[in-house]
Amino acid sequence: MELMSIVMLILMVGIAYAAISYRKKQEKELDQYVDRALELYKKLIIMLRVELKDEMYYCYNNETGDFVCQGKNIKEITKAFKERYPNHGSYILNKYLHLFPGEKTKADMVDDFSTDALKQSLREEINEYAKAKNLVK
Repeated sequence: MELMSIVMLILMVGIAYAAISYRKKQEKELDQYVDRALELYKKLIIMLRVELKDEMYYCYNNETGDFVCQGKNIKEITKAFKERYPNHGSYILNKYLHLFPGEKTKADMVDDFSTDALKQSLREEINEYAKAKNLVK
């Protein structure tokens, strides 16, 4: 009887250990997947820093400081951005939105990954990554 209790206890500890190990492995894989998605987002979306000089808006990549585009209003900025970066989205950082008082909404000031080409590109890259890491079957 005592031997049976010891065997059951060892079995329960073993099952608990296996479950915890499996859970940690899943969490690690999910973290890798999320990290990759964030990398892709940063690769495909350019966050813009904006300067206003002589009624002209100058937009710069917030991460690198490189000049991106310019325009006299949001429509011109959006057009110039899409011409220069057709496969990217952009986002004007919140702290620069006050420079656009005549615009209707914040959504008007963002080209936020809304094009089908960008969405498709992101989906494909994430799926390729997931398959390479065996995260999906």
